[in-house]
Amino acid sequence: MTESAAVDAASAVPSTDESHTPRRTERTPADFPVSLRRQGLQRFSVRLVDLSPGGFCTEVDDPPRVGTTLWLTLPGLAPMMARVAWATGFRIGAEFTTPMHPSVLQSVIDRNS
Repeated sequence: MTESAAVDAASAVPSTDESHTPRRTERTPADFPVSLRRQGLQRFSVRLVDLSPGGFCTEVDDPPRVGTTLWLTLPGLAPMMARVAWATGFRIGAEFTTPMHPSVLQSVIDRNS
C-alpha cells in the first residue's frame, strides 16, 4: 500500500477522539453534578465537563459506546435525550436529539455556577 493510500484509508475510519469533530455550537465549561441514564439501566451521577445547546461532555467510569442513547437530567429540568458522539478514555461527548434553547442553557449555568 502506498503512503497516500494508507493516509486515505486511515481518514476513512471514524474517530472517537473529540479533537477531530467540528463543534456546531460553542461549549461552556461546567462543573456540577447531573444524572445520566442508559436505556434499561438505573440513573447514575456524573459531573459535567462542558455544556452547549447541542450537547455535553462528561467523565464516566464505564463509557458507553458511540451511538448509545442516553438521558441527561440537569438540575431543575426534565431528562434530555442525547446520543454519544465520541468517547476517549473515560470522557464522552453526546449530542442532544433536540437542542437546548440558549436561554435555558444560560439559566442552568447561572444556577449551578
